[in-house]
Amino acid sequence: MGIARINLATKQGIAGIIPKKNETTSEFLYYLLQYYGKILDKYKHEGTLAEIRPSILKQLKFAFPPKDEQEMIAHILSMIDDKYEHERSEEVLKLKMGLMQLLMTGTIRVNNLKKEMKDAETGN
Repeated sequence: MGIARINLATKQGIAGIIPKKNETTSEFLYYLLQYYGKILDKYKHEGTLAEIRPSILKQLKFAFPPKDEQEMIAHILSMIDDKYEHERSEEVLKLKMGLMQLLMTGTIRVNNLKKEMKDAETGN
């Protein structure tokens, strides 16, 4: 999986998803699909190249938080990815997986997390 930052063409077997600008961001969609990767694996069609066919992708349904929250979630996970890229530590990877589970399932909302972090900084 990846995010195309320029217009491009792909070969057969590579699905492109273009998010609706007013509903979601490419970055959030990237992390959402990454989080649900193991579930998506069961829809793979094995051939020369393992792929999930567009007809299957169109049928999948996901819950999306508001766009501003998506942007914050993607930013948080991107910072963790940057840290992992630097350190390559299991602890950072575990932190990312744990946070993804909490954030993608709505167990913890980013706005609540921001408030808790601010309270911790101020000692409240």
